Amino acid sequence: MTSFRMRIDNMWNKIRTVQGRLIPIIYRFTIRSILFTGFVLVIALAILTTLLTEWTGDQAMDALNRLITVDNEISDLCLKSNTLMSNARRHEKDFILSYKDFGFNEAKSRYISRVLSNLADMKGNTKKIRLLTDEPEVVRQTLEVDQAVGQYQEKLLVMVEKYGRVGSYDSGLEREFRDTAHEMENLLTTGAGTISSSLTCCRCGAEKKTSSNEAATMMSQSFGKPQPDSRRMWPGPDSPPN
Repeated sequence: MTSFRMRIDNMWNKIRTVQGRLIPIIYRFTIRSILFTGFVLVIALAILTTLLTEWTGDQAMDALNRLITVDNEISDLCLKSNTLMSNARRHEKDFILSYKDFGFNEAKSRYISRVLSNLADMKGNTKKIRLLTDEPEVVRQTLEVDQAVGQYQEKLLVMVEKYGRVGSYDSGLEREFRDTAHEMENLLTTGAGTISSSLTCCRCGAEKKTSSNEAATMMSQSFGKPQPDSRRMWPGPDSPPN
């Protein structure tokens, strides 16, 4: 409490000292000069206040116009980016549906090049958004969009490469599969007679073997039975002599 009162007393002493120095200086001038000086100071303060008010108003208006312009431009860029992404997905589907009809290279140059162009335009839009504003949330979202677009582009190129490996009617693995199937078909067609005749010979041989086995079985059964007595075959007095 004592230190606070001491500070106040020191401050008042300084004010009195300054006042005591200014009063003699003021007394040197006439009343007319003092009034003129005060009037000039009032006018200067009024002009300064007016200029300051106009400057702050212009700054506020510029900030408002910039905010409206930036927001509208950011909205337009976002809408364009959404349209570009939709077009990229549509071109991707067109490539998948038509690469067998147009051929892999033709479909790739027709559709995949458009996909890559759309993705590049999207990255350009996000870069423009970052130049228009420095808000951390907006910058973070645009960076996430760039990362997602990069991952999509990478996966797309991997998929296109695999489709190129699979190929179509006259290229890739599908052509190899078709050529192999045709070779097998030709092999079966040209060798059908040989295979049929060989199977026929095998069947005839098997039938002959079966017939001979049956004949041998019948003969063994017949030899194994007791022979009939010739005397019984001629009974009575007319039977032939022994």
